[in-house]
Amino acid sequence: MTDVPRPPPNPRMLARMAEERLESRHFEAIGRVAVSWAFFEAEIDAACINLAEVEDERGVCLASQIAGSARKLDAYLSLARLHSLPQDLNKRLNKLYEDARQHAEKRNRIVHDPWLFDHPNPPFRYEATARKTLKLQRVPMTTESVLSFVEDIRTLRSTFMILEEEVLLAWKSSQGKSSSSTHL
Repeated sequence: MTDVPRPPPNPRMLARMAEERLESRHFEAIGRVAVSWAFFEAEIDAACINLAEVEDERGVCLASQIAGSARKLDAYLSLARLHSLPQDLNKRLNKLYEDARQHAEKRNRIVHDPWLFDHPNPPFRYEATARKTLKLQRVPMTTESVLSFVEDIRTLRSTFMILEEEVLLAWKSSQGKSSSSTHL
């Protein structure tokens, strides 16, 4: 039996296959941003349920209705501040809120903007916003920078978890000092 000679590889086809691998890696990075952010929001929901002192099922019924990290953090900060918190902790919670707001904007752009590939140039997202002024622009963003943002989200989540522990400690230390409640 004689081997049939194979035709040489098509360079354009090989180049396109390489480009598709790069695109897939980039889209995987975008997915990591979405998943990391979902975990951050779930952490806020769980903290709200904990501070509200309701059972998990009832808490999820409420917390899951709060859309977006800013509103979730509003609820969390309101619950946390039902007891006196040290001024330093309040400042750090406010900083976390601002950091989360900025991260949420970047996350929204990464996840919701259309992505285009112009090989061999880096991928870019096409940002189209109209907050007070119209913005239509190509924003280059490498896969590495998207993956770096995943780490930023993880750091934000870790910071939240540390602050959550401090809030719980402050709550425990303030129990017995005040017994104020609000009735509607």
